[in-house]
Amino acid sequence: MNVWAESVGTGGEARCVNADGNRSVHTYHWTDDPRWLLYEQDGDGDENWHVLRVDLADPEAPAVDLTPFPGAKAMGFEPLVSRPGKALLRLNYRKRAEFDLYELDIATGELTMLAENPGEVADWLCAPGGDPYVLTWTAEGDIELVRWDAGAGRTRRVTPFDGADYPLGVQPFPFTPDGTGAWIGSNRESDLTRLVRLDLATGVETPVDSHPFFDLDTRCTVPRRCRRRSSATGGPESCSGCAISASGRRSTCWTRTSARCWRTWRSCPTATWVPFRPT
Repeated sequence: MNVWAESVGTGGEARCVNADGNRSVHTYHWTDDPRWLLYEQDGDGDENWHVLRVDLADPEAPAVDLTPFPGAKAMGFEPLVSRPGKALLRLNYRKRAEFDLYELDIATGELTMLAENPGEVADWLCAPGGDPYVLTWTAEGDIELVRWDAGAGRTRRVTPFDGADYPLGVQPFPFTPDGTGAWIGSNRESDLTRLVRLDLATGVETPVDSHPFFDLDTRCTVPRRCRRRSSATGGPESCSGCAISASGRRSTCWTRTSARCWRTWRSCPTATWVPFRPT
């Protein structure tokens, strides 16, 4: 599989932008500059993913490998909304067993190390404003969320998580748009996974949503974006909101993430309740 691009409304034909006959491309990224399209590809199945850039303004130009390090793997590509033209990624170029946090300049390909992995970092996280956080494993098998200050050479612990409650890590972990909190799946003081808002300054968890019998599973999207009529314009508008799945022994259903989101979704005449049928 290759990535194809087509200009909408021009009547032109779609064209293949990478044309690789050896290894399929499964992941691609648009950037804030429509000239550049990025995709990820490994080498002959070695799972050492590289980030490559194609120039849509110059179809004949070859793809440029932005992480051209043999044996290294790029992970967690994430555009930086606060810094146009930049993106974050984790790269084990310095040491294969440790992923460091880098900022990538998409146009020039320049990589700048933002934080070096001291050895115990399980995952790098970055708030919308660019502030780095890390999830680390302790010697006792617990997990700690730490605010990382690379310039000052120190860290600040936000909150600990009991490793027995999080054997696969804390999932999901998206930040709030203002960068002051995160929405996480919490098992703290409960045998059911709930959706909570974690305050990054105090470490306090505030309940957002839960199910009385089922766990809330990992983050996902609404099964379909429903359409309704706008009272102001008479035209269609998209219902906003997101959903996560609640899993139980007999069935799984889509559930709300907030009362407002639930009311909006439920009141839409074209919305459909989609049951999950385990295979």
